Amino acid sequence: MCFATKSRHSMAMKKQPSPSSHLLPGSSTRLPTQPNQQNSLFESPIHKKEVMDEMQRLTPHKSPGPDGVTNRMLRSGGEKYDTILHKVIATLWEHQAQPSEWQKLLMQPIYKDGKKPKPDPASYRWIHLSSALAKLFEGIIIKRLTQYTE
Repeated sequence: MCFATKSRHSMAMKKQPSPSSHLLPGSSTRLPTQPNQQNSLFESPIHKKEVMDEMQRLTPHKSPGPDGVTNRMLRSGGEKYDTILHKVIATLWEHQAQPSEWQKLLMQPIYKDGKKPKPDPASYRWIHLSSALAKLFEGIIIKRLTQYTE
């Protein structure tokens, strides 16, 4: 067997999941399956109630990320908007995907009001603003991971 064939064969063998493992969404890491209901947290679809609960948890007075969407906008969309948002979040979960735009942050310098002069970069602290939609999606994932680990 030539080296290239052997390497491809080795890679193919590594990619095959073991029968007693579970793929963590959005990752190539496999978790061992357990014979209880916790695995259904990763296999079951996201329910509208999960999205609505997480949306209510978001603080409405936070600044928007690079996309300009605020938590207040998410919370005041109405029933039709909530249904569409749930479908989007559920589809992302099902396909184990996150839009690349949600991974971008807006870095904003805030002057510290200290004795240092304004032209000095040390006079500023940096805040990072991320997408409200990303926070919503990540909050749902974190809630499920927390349930899994408890």
